Amino acid sequence: MDFFTSTQFLMIVSTAIGILMVLFIGFTLLKIFLGNPLLVGCSRFFLENSDRKARFGLVGTVFQSGNYLNVVLTMFLRKLFTVLWSLLLLIPGLVKSYSYSMIPYILAENPSISRRRAFEISRKMMDGQKLNAFFLDLSFIGWIILSTLTCGVLDIFYVVPYRQATWAEFYKVNRQQALQNGTATPEELQGFPFY
Repeated sequence: MDFFTSTQFLMIVSTAIGILMVLFIGFTLLKIFLGNPLLVGCSRFFLENSDRKARFGLVGTVFQSGNYLNVVLTMFLRKLFTVLWSLLLLIPGLVKSYSYSMIPYILAENPSISRRRAFEISRKMMDGQKLNAFFLDLSFIGWIILSTLTCGVLDIFYVVPYRQATWAEFYKVNRQQALQNGTATPEELQGFPFY
């Protein structure tokens, strides 16, 4: 009887582990193929919204741009490289996450830009700006704590949009410097035409 109970227990545990693995893989694929393109679309929305009232439909522009696979692959590699650097220790991963932080904005402006060039421009844009970006993130700590106290409600309606709008402005300053010092060309960082 003890053997039968142990076998049942092992079957339940292995089934639970299998379900958790399927859920993990499913959520990971959802993040890669849906979440990352939406992040680039949100970046475009906030970039355009800083100059004029932007349409909410801009969030889905990656799906209509014809460059969906380029965006998905570039964003996947951004996350993969950050995770691999993080395996060395926390500090190299943090430094690389800030080095690659401009990639969603670069792709929002030019979804057809090559992966290598997007990484290169982002790294050069963030040279000397990583500490500023860290302090920018640190400035939101009070809002994050307050959002935790409201079970994330404040996060949805205020903190995340406020943080995204702030990062879009941070990108625009770095973009202007990159265009002035020749890090990127106006063809690579096209901006958004008024329509």
